[in-house]
Amino acid sequence: MEGLNSSERSAAKQVGTDQLVRPERTTGGHGMAFETGDEDMIYGSIVRMKIRQTFDHVNNHRWDKAMEAVALNVHHRVSGDHALGGERHDKASVRRWFERLGRVLPNLQITLTDITVKGWPWNTKVFAQWDGKATLLNSETYINLGLHVFTLRWGKVHALEEFQDSQAAARGLDAQSAAGIEEAGAKPIVS
Repeated sequence: MEGLNSSERSAAKQVGTDQLVRPERTTGGHGMAFETGDEDMIYGSIVRMKIRQTFDHVNNHRWDKAMEAVALNVHHRVSGDHALGGERHDKASVRRWFERLGRVLPNLQITLTDITVKGWPWNTKVFAQWDGKATLLNSETYINLGLHVFTLRWGKVHALEEFQDSQAAARGLDAQSAAGIEEAGAKPIVS
C-alpha cells in the first residue's frame, strides 16, 4: 500500500488490495492535472447547462437560439402519426417543426427532470427526461412525459430522437385541431 494516500489505503483495506485501481492522472491536453473522470464531470456540466438553455429557448419560442447548435444534416425523429411526428434530415425542416410546435401547442412548457451525458466532445450522447404540460384551447390540460436522445459532435446536434407518449400527443393535437388550429391536424413535416 506504499504510495497510497489515507483514503486510498482505507478503500484498499475494504475491498482488498488486488481490487484497488488508483485513478490515473492526466493533463487532458490543457496542462492542468485532473483525476481521470474529472474532465468528464466538467464537460458533462457544460453540456447539461447547454441542454437546459436549449429547452428554455424552446419554452420561450426563441427558435434562432434553439437552432444554433443544430448541424445542417441533422436527423430528427419524433414517434407517432400526427402533425409533430415523423423524421427530418435537415436543419431547415427541423426549424419548421419547432415553429409548428410553437403554433399548435403555444403554451407548452417542458420541464427537464434528468439529464445524463455520456462520451466526449467528438461523440456525445445526451439523455434528457422531461415532463411537458400545456393548456389546450378547450381548457383541458395536456400532459406528456418523454425522453430526448441527442447525439452531439463537437457541440453540434447531429441527431435528436424524441420518445414520448405518442397517443397523448395525438389526442392533444386532435383537440387543438377541433378547436380551430388547423395545423394541429396537418401531415408531419418530413424531409
